[in-house]
Amino acid sequence: MSNPLLDLLDAATEARVANPQLRASVLAALRLAHGSGLLRSGRLVTLRHDGEPREIIAHGDGGQGDDADRELVTRCRDGHQPIIVGDISAYPLGKAKRIHGVLVLEGAGADVAHLLADLFLQWCAMAEFVSVEKAELIDENFQLREEIKIQFSEHNIIGVSGSFRRVVEN
Repeated sequence: MSNPLLDLLDAATEARVANPQLRASVLAALRLAHGSGLLRSGRLVTLRHDGEPREIIAHGDGGQGDDADRELVTRCRDGHQPIIVGDISAYPLGKAKRIHGVLVLEGAGADVAHLLADLFLQWCAMAEFVSVEKAELIDENFQLREEIKIQFSEHNIIGVSGSFRRVVEN
């Protein structure tokens, strides 16, 4: 007999490998869990460095309003502890001072919630790392282009080659 959590982990991993973008991976995992009857709905609220929401990735119909969701996410983010209210649970994704996001699940068991929270934490941290590295590479690329422009500018080439300078000056 197969374990539904292992099946979910296997399917979510396959979906992540097929499309490593955060949004697509999270949606695939939430759809798989919903399709298996492991949860009613789920929302991942990714956070910026200042703690404000960056993006909301959701699947399923939420049982509470947007204001209640925002309040639950804020309490979970600020308290750094999971919050369970009825069949709605919120899990902070991160450690110590850095919370990458908050996972809000409805109708999910604790085992499913912990599995998805661990997966999404890894995926959020990896997405943030890739974003930072990409920004650094773009900055380095810009700096290298500027150095090449300066090094190979007409004035530098003319200054090095005396015969070329004489032709241009005359």
